[in-house]
Amino acid sequence: MATTTFNDLLVNPGYPLCDAAADACRGRQLPASGRCMAHASVTEKAVYFASLSSGADVDHSGTLISRADLSALRDAVTDAGTGRATVGKATFKQAIFTDSADFSGVDFTGRAVFADAEFCKGGDFTDAVFLHTARFTDAKFTREQGDSATFRRTMFTKIADFRRAGFAATAEFDQSVFEQQALFQSAKFQAIGRFSRCVFKGVTEFHGTVFEDAIFAASTFEAARELGPIVCTQALNLVEARFHASVTIKAAVHLVRCERTIFDSSASLLLRYATVHLEEASLVSPFAITHAPTPWGGTNTVESTLIAAHPTDSTYPKIASLRGVDATHVVLTDADLTSCRFTGAFHLDQLQLRGRTWFAQPPAGWRFGGRRGLYRWTGRRTLAEEQYWRRLNWPEWQPLVPPSVVQNEPGPEDVSALYRQLRKGLEDAKDEPGAADFYYGEMEMRRHDVTNTSRWVRRLLWLYWAVSGYGLRPSRAIASLLILMSASVFAIALWGLPDDSPKAKTTGTLPAAGQQLQLTTDTPDPRLSLPYGQRITWDRIGKATPIVFNSVAFRSSGQSLTVPGSWIEMTTRLVEPALLGLTVLAVRGRVKR
Repeated sequence: MATTTFNDLLVNPGYPLCDAAADACRGRQLPASGRCMAHASVTEKAVYFASLSSGADVDHSGTLISRADLSALRDAVTDAGTGRATVGKATFKQAIFTDSADFSGVDFTGRAVFADAEFCKGGDFTDAVFLHTARFTDAKFTREQGDSATFRRTMFTKIADFRRAGFAATAEFDQSVFEQQALFQSAKFQAIGRFSRCVFKGVTEFHGTVFEDAIFAASTFEAARELGPIVCTQALNLVEARFHASVTIKAAVHLVRCERTIFDSSASLLLRYATVHLEEASLVSPFAITHAPTPWGGTNTVESTLIAAHPTDSTYPKIASLRGVDATHVVLTDADLTSCRFTGAFHLDQLQLRGRTWFAQPPAGWRFGGRRGLYRWTGRRTLAEEQYWRRLNWPEWQPLVPPSVVQNEPGPEDVSALYRQLRKGLEDAKDEPGAADFYYGEMEMRRHDVTNTSRWVRRLLWLYWAVSGYGLRPSRAIASLLILMSASVFAIALWGLPDDSPKAKTTGTLPAAGQQLQLTTDTPDPRLSLPYGQRITWDRIGKATPIVFNSVAFRSSGQSLTVPGSWIEMTTRLVEPALLGLTVLAVRGRVKR
């Protein structure tokens, strides 16, 4: 069986070629003429147009079509009663439209084929109706200024096939209706692809489609199960879009906008490089945002354009905001939350964080300033809201998102509530170390909340922070314990140990014969009369040390002490075991899972 090659198609494209061989014309001959519409005489064109009527089939494959010829063709198929141009089967395969191709308001009742056609100055299909398959496979809209293609309010009742189509400038499909399949695999939109307020009633195929900006704002996807994988060098706009069926969205994109997007069923976003805005999105079923670790087949090459446009972007998705979102069903896996704003979200205690999740870190390094002296911030996971608030008093705190884009900056009481909800969610998930950081943040915000936390509670929280980092910093608790023990040793050596251990004295009177002997034993009170310079000696420190160590274990040493020494011992027996318990608690909070 013979195989038809591409060269065979060049020699014999399957239709009678134009006789203008000198021009190497590939146009199809007009009926009753040996020339195509571009090379036919005025008389031949007039005869041809007169033979057409509303609903006629036309075939101008491979033809150079000017504005005048297209206008005359349109007039020939226009119904005088309705004023609308109607074409039956329309074939413009490999046709070249040298001027703007105006098909606005045309009804295509038969199959419309624009495969491999070239629209040199754009094409306008506004309000057109395709009652059969519309095939624009490999079509090229090469206009570089203005809109290269306009399909505004276009009705596609059957398959709309734009596979591998190329759009050099903005392509507009706003308010169009796709009754069946919308096929855009491997299409390339070098500028903006506008699909606002469109209705996709059937399958949508955007596998390997490339955009600068893809706008699907307020569009409705009634049966779409997958959108993408798409590559956008700028933004994928899904603002106020609605997905009726369970959908998976795959995209390598700089920005994903899902503000007020409605997901009526479950949804999964597999993303690379993207910053995601979810403000006021409606999520009534499981909703997941996951990092796609490798490029999808067919998109790895075009991703280089995205990387060149945004070289600092990480491949991990970044969540910008959850304001107004019910997080009951939200699952974030391998997500960057360093600049995520949680204020205004609902049910954050049910938010699921899986895999590697990043939060903002406090400023690193040692600093010296004001009353604080030399200090540094310990590492922990912090919320962007805390970053915004702290920058007012500590200039080293610089949030990743400029404060100018944040509305209604939260105060300590608001941030404390956010930390509390997130902590509860991690505790329910048995992630104790992760919950520990959020507990620390909660306590920090309570300590700084002058509105809802009383002064004495704030002082108590300050002491809790100073001695053990809210029971979460083992090193701080150990240091506090050692400092207190050392101070106790010196305090007992200075004021607690007497000059000598008092010796008991027994006295009595020798009775007469036959009488009972009575003895009285007295222990004199311990006395300390040594000058201060002789109280701190290795011998006295050696005696004081066991007393302090016994106090840590809540035991009495049995050592004779002065009255101040007894009070010191009593105090250490209360405080030092508490510090030891905080140390154990801090270690447990860091290692338990």
